[in-house]
Amino acid sequence: MKLASLAVAAAALFCAATSAMADSYPSKPINMIVGYGAGGSVDIQARGLAEQLSKILGQPVNILNQPGAGAAVAATQLSKAAPDGYTIMFDNSSTLTFTPLVTPVDFKPADFKVIASVAQSQPAFVVHGPSPIKSFDDVIAMAKDKGSVSYVTQSQVDRLIMTALAKQKGINVRIVPTKGGGEMQGLVLGDQVDFAYSGGLHINFLDSGQMRVIASLNSQPLVATPDAPTLSKLGLDYGIDNYRIVMTPAGVSDEVAAKLQEAVLKAANTPEFNDLTTKKLQFPIVILKADELAPRLVEAEAKSRSLVEQAK
Repeated sequence: MKLASLAVAAAALFCAATSAMADSYPSKPINMIVGYGAGGSVDIQARGLAEQLSKILGQPVNILNQPGAGAAVAATQLSKAAPDGYTIMFDNSSTLTFTPLVTPVDFKPADFKVIASVAQSQPAFVVHGPSPIKSFDDVIAMAKDKGSVSYVTQSQVDRLIMTALAKQKGINVRIVPTKGGGEMQGLVLGDQVDFAYSGGLHINFLDSGQMRVIASLNSQPLVATPDAPTLSKLGLDYGIDNYRIVMTPAGVSDEVAAKLQEAVLKAANTPEFNDLTTKKLQFPIVILKADELAPRLVEAEAKSRSLVEQAK
């Protein structure tokens, strides 16, 4: 009886401590991990969201860039962080729905708690404005004429898409890995590669003609370049359909997660974040709570498994 009473008392104290922590959250600065280098679309959007979160929560939200392995390095760091709500991550949902399927990683989707999505990315194949490549058919022709073409990659998912396409089209593609859109930008504008993957940074260079889109990697046409063919039109039954999400370690309490979710939803609805997302990046705003996003992530993982099979 005494042991039972002690257990009940301990549980009550734990619940009271958890509630008190949630009530005071946040009482210190929050670190937002970004799995790509500075200057890319993920980084730009993360900084815009962090600025609004800081105003709403009353504490600084600091960006920590941890590039490497298509955000797997950053996700690993998040999975090992204290589950107190003071370390969060802004990322593409493909880190959960795709990366663990193709890369040995030290995390699994269950290690995280998804808070919300705020937008949908606009991934594309891009070329330098003056490039002779006008379409993906030109990529194929160039590869067959030269023996190979060079391609900038930023993540496991775009690399596997290219692997599947190269196999299907019978061409050789030389992979040039980077740590984010900032590096991609320099390589493309410097004529150091034939074409590249872009998660959205290319939109800043469309009006000037410095970059052109030759294909959409979404299942639907892109907002800024609706005439660019989708992957299905290129012959590959896949679309990335990546969401920009905020997530925490899995052990974060429901109370802290709810408070953080409320703040993220408010931040995503601010005029400042909307202007950054819809005007500068030209991404569609897609604000979904965790329970609303969950079935979409399940569907995305199923599509990713299909792509893995196509690339074999």
